Amino acid sequence: MTKLYEVLRLEHPKGDVGIEIECEGEGIKEINRGFWKTERDGSLRGNYPDQCCEFVLAAPIPFKDVEKAIDALINEQAAAKFEFPYRTSVHVHINCLDMTSQQVSAFAYTYLLFEKVLMRYCGEHRNNNRFCLRVRDAEDQLRAVMNVVMNGFNALCDLYRDWE
Repeated sequence: MTKLYEVLRLEHPKGDVGIEIECEGEGIKEINRGFWKTERDGSLRGNYPDQCCEFVLAAPIPFKDVEKAIDALINEQAAAKFEFPYRTSVHVHINCLDMTSQQVSAFAYTYLLFEKVLMRYCGEHRNNNRFCLRVRDAEDQLRAVMNVVMNGFNALCDLYRDWE
């Protein structure tokens, strides 16, 4: 079956997951080696990088390395005192480029089924947070996801062109 990366004419995907962790606090250390790199994020408050930054995986990694990467970040930041106000968040990007149309549709539909529970797990303060809208609260996003579920790769190609 045709994979998404083939339809979008991209290179074969490397890695399974990308992670971004936005944080504020005191004593944060910049890292630009190993799994992680540190980036400035304009939505955060404080001086970069010792009071606010975004830790981003330098490249997508296999699922099996996630725990090792998180442990490396925790060890590197052992002296920091973190705060995670409403401006901060954790983004987990799943690489779907090696999936077929049916797999992408199943993934999107499964997310929609579990979104309410996942957001409850994140805490009530995340609902209607302008930095982290649920798909069901963003009508255009919901329409796009449902279009993918109903029409497969044809809808994905339209989305990709719009986001380009």
